Amino acid sequence: GDTTVTSGTDTMTVSTYVSSPTAGSQTLSGGGLATILVGATLEVGTNQATGAYTGSYTVSVNYH
Repeated sequence: GDTTVTSGTDTMTVSTYVSSPTAGSQTLSGGGLATILVGATLEVGTNQATGAYTGSYTVSVNYH
């Protein structure tokens, strides 16, 4: 789903999340590590206020 980031009372929406590698295709290294890259679309309004916008999202890993 979408995430909202905020700076005071100003907001922007983060949507269309993608990850690399895709779900189900990651193999752990010999040390049990993996790198997962996450990208998304930040929807910036025409007159968007400048500022430090913060928010959070959840990443779930199902280890078999």
